[in-house]
Amino acid sequence: MEDHRNLPDANRLSVLAATILLAYALTPLIQFPEQDLGVQLPGFFLALEFNFSTVVSVLVALLAAAGADWLLQQHPLNTQRRRAAHWLLPALTA
Repeated sequence: MEDHRNLPDANRLSVLAATILLAYALTPLIQFPEQDLGVQLPGFFLALEFNFSTVVSVLVALLAAAGADWLLQQHPLNTQRRRAAHWLLPALTA
């Protein structure tokens, strides 16, 4: 029986985890004023508030999705067409 040990590269995984944790660690140190954005849609008003934590959360989610793709590039059974489905879970987790 073949032993399948297709684990991600430890160096790539460490760089990705360190970058995500560094982004979250620096969040309390940087401040900018909160921005309000309101959009009038038919039937209701959508009010959005943006602060630095919101921006960092979105950027870290994008970073996690890009990192998942970066890790999947080295998998031996890599197919170029179906990698986008594997971006969702890391992005939502971050």
